Amino acid sequence: MPSVLVTRRLPSSVLSRLQSVADVDVHRGEGPIAPDELRRRIADTAGLVCFSTDAIDRTVLEAAPQLKVVANVAVGYDNIDVAQARSRGVIVSNTPDVLTESVADFTWGLILAITRRLSEGERVVRAGKWGGWALDYMLGMELRGKQLGRVELVARPDGDNWRIESASMVNSEATLTGSGMWYATPSRTNVQFDLQAGDTGGFLARVGYPDLVKGARTRMRGTLAWQGDPSTFDLPTLTGELEMQSNDGQFLEIEPGVGKLISLMSLQALPKRITLDFRDVFSKGFQFDRIASSAQVQTGVMKLQEFRMRGSAADVEMKGETDLARETQNLQVRVVPSLALGDTAAIGIGIVNPVAGVAAAIAQRLLKNPLGHIFSFDYSVGGTWGDPKVAKIAVPPVEPSLTTGQ
Repeated sequence: MPSVLVTRRLPSSVLSRLQSVADVDVHRGEGPIAPDELRRRIADTAGLVCFSTDAIDRTVLEAAPQLKVVANVAVGYDNIDVAQARSRGVIVSNTPDVLTESVADFTWGLILAITRRLSEGERVVRAGKWGGWALDYMLGMELRGKQLGRVELVARPDGDNWRIESASMVNSEATLTGSGMWYATPSRTNVQFDLQAGDTGGFLARVGYPDLVKGARTRMRGTLAWQGDPSTFDLPTLTGELEMQSNDGQFLEIEPGVGKLISLMSLQALPKRITLDFRDVFSKGFQFDRIASSAQVQTGVMKLQEFRMRGSAADVEMKGETDLARETQNLQVRVVPSLALGDTAAIGIGIVNPVAGVAAAIAQRLLKNPLGHIFSFDYSVGGTWGDPKVAKIAVPPVEPSLTTGQ
């Protein structure tokens, strides 16, 4: 019978059929067969059953003068020097489409693991950190009825690791692109991403978070890394940098426990706990012209380097940090009524004293909103995302600076 070399173990049913027609030599090691051993054992064989991890190059083919067939157990054949095999009269075969259904199954498994936070929950249980059931704990996102758009992932093995060459989700509201690396030992994921949304509210609704934001053009990009595979997104080990700019949108009324990070930016917790002179500005949905924000994340704690939000009713600055894993925050927020509110104050002064009112209106136009700074509000925000603790703090008044701008 002809001799055949098999470079890795095969299922017993397949191997028994092959043994009925050939003298089979099976490499039974745990890893790929070493190149030197492959060239030695292939010397007198007529057939080779190999895998994508085996490099069948010129040196291997030259070491096998009796070789007639190379059967590659893989969808592709880029591990084989096909031109050299053809020149030697060696037939090369592969197994196209054999993994199509399996890849689809695994893809859905990964999608469900991410949307339902299965891997994250499994790690919590194994670590003995399960604290009992709560309505808003590990909710994840319901996939039924979601129309995410076109989703693509291109990845390839890089030694023991996987290189994510490109990943994207494209729909009518936004384009999300990214790339990265999944390291096998120890398991770690690095990604770079870029989100460009023409309708941020529509995009959030599409991925399962409706009625948080109306409109808004947003650009968000960053680099992130965490321990574990890409589906885990392990918050306690999350590290990286984020940058976001958003224009012309409105925060909507947000129910407690929903869209918690966005709820922080909307500042709706402030009027719920402190009586403000501009209660409706935030509680009914703050309309903003621009948000500029950047942050660093270190082991799950996001530190704001910059957060400035400008709206027709007020300007907002925020600094501090928030623990993404524990869903807590330690923030300082300053709310400065805008020029429009300052003009109203000037009119009020003018009713009492017309001369002073004219002077106040002129100063309001020439200086950087001096009345706004005089009537500014400063807060500390602690507690959890679901139950923030807000306290008004006293800050020395800011000296206005002369400007010729609007």
